[in-house]
Amino acid sequence: MDEHLTTFLELGSLAPVARLTGSGRPAWIWNGTADSILWANAAGAAFFDAASAEELALVPGLERAQARPHLARIAAEGPVGKPVLERLRFYKGLRAILLTCQCQRLELPDGSHGALIAAVDGAEAPGDALAAYASLLQGRSTVPSCLMQTALFWLPPGCLARG
Repeated sequence: MDEHLTTFLELGSLAPVARLTGSGRPAWIWNGTADSILWANAAGAAFFDAASAEELALVPGLERAQARPHLARIAAEGPVGKPVLERLRFYKGLRAILLTCQCQRLELPDGSHGALIAAVDGAEAPGDALAAYASLLQGRSTVPSCLMQTALFWLPPGCLARG
């Protein structure tokens, strides 16, 4: 298993992140400079057309994203543990998409900070969000199914609730 996937699983088990795992709305953790996505739920990965955690790490154009300065500011200066609402502009191809998001600074396990971003408006992705998250974990990698089941088992109570 590669380092990115290990980090992805570790971040997914953090309490404020785990509750977003079963959400049909996009959620992401961006690194401190906002030029890389460290974690996403299934809807967040689908938003950037990523089918696996590995593909999510390779999303092109993030360093030029219009929301990047806002995301970097949240990661550097935002309140820890207290979400604030922000309107963020993302691009999907050539189309601009404005999303209202709950944003908060998140202390990462390595001591650095990132931005936890969760869309609060827009349509929810159809289907079973948890099954889609399991597929995202498995993706095109060689994550053993027993590890994937263990990762899903250790999510904090209540995190699989929709919303």
